[in-house]
Amino acid sequence: QQQQQQQPNLFLATLITRWIDSFFASSSPSPPSTPSSSSLIPSFSFSPSPLSPSPPLSRSLSPLPSCISPFVPFQFISLPNLFQDLFHKYMEKTCKTCQKIPEEPVLCLVCGELLCMKSNCCRKGENYGEVFKHSITCGAGTGVFICLRKSSIVVVRDERCLLWGSPYVDAHGEEDTLLSRGRPLYFDPEIYLSLTTLLCTHSFDDFILKSEQKGERRPTRSLSL
Repeated sequence: QQQQQQQPNLFLATLITRWIDSFFASSSPSPPSTPSSSSLIPSFSFSPSPLSPSPPLSRSLSPLPSCISPFVPFQFISLPNLFQDLFHKYMEKTCKTCQKIPEEPVLCLVCGELLCMKSNCCRKGENYGEVFKHSITCGAGTGVFICLRKSSIVVVRDERCLLWGSPYVDAHGEEDTLLSRGRPLYFDPEIYLSLTTLLCTHSFDDFILKSEQKGERRPTRSLSL
């Protein structure tokens, strides 16, 4: 009987021992695994969203504000093709200052005003003439005028003035600044453009200085004009 009692007890002890071993085997932590290189790279998911449609462009551009004007290159006043037409257009017009027909009329090529040159009628007790005053008010000390009785250009720069030539030439391309030959004089746009370039590049000072050094044209004082 004792042997029969010991066999079940032995079987039960063996079974309990196996349960305990299997329990600790399943609960023991597994050794750390070495991370692969792919697991170190973070993964991103991107789902493109539909683009929102851009607003349609207006068919007509809005006009510029009134305070902004497009760039316009400087130009002198337009002159007729024949000097005779220019001469007859202004010969009967009066000066705005003295309200008389000028004895020595000149035309400002910047604004188109008719002036008296070398005349006492517009001085009003001052020591300088109307042409010199106009060069200050119209061109800040620089004035370009055409003499209507000579077809020549008078350049005024501060207190100096100089005869520049004429934008009118005859059929042979020669000037007649004293109107002594009696030939028709035609407008030369290239000469007029070179005069415009001198004004726009502020080169009148250099031009007057070089002309004085070469003895080609001698500048005089412009206060009396």
